[in-house]
Amino acid sequence: MKAVLVSLFLSLLFFILSGVVIYLVLDDFNPSVTEEGFRYMPIQNVFNSLIIAFPATILWFIIILKYLKRKL
Repeated sequence: MKAVLVSLFLSLLFFILSGVVIYLVLDDFNPSVTEEGFRYMPIQNVFNSLIIAFPATILWFIIILKYLKRKL
């Protein structure tokens, strides 16, 4: 049970950090600036970063869980 909780906590932390990093990368490739130079809310980049971060977090959870169960 301890391994699952630790893995869940690390996965949540990974989801937050990877979501932010992926958002920053996507924002560099697709900046949220109009042709006139005005900034707008890049909601598409936010959704794309969450969609990419979710499967990565599931994979991270499985890897960490296997590692912790083997170690304990």
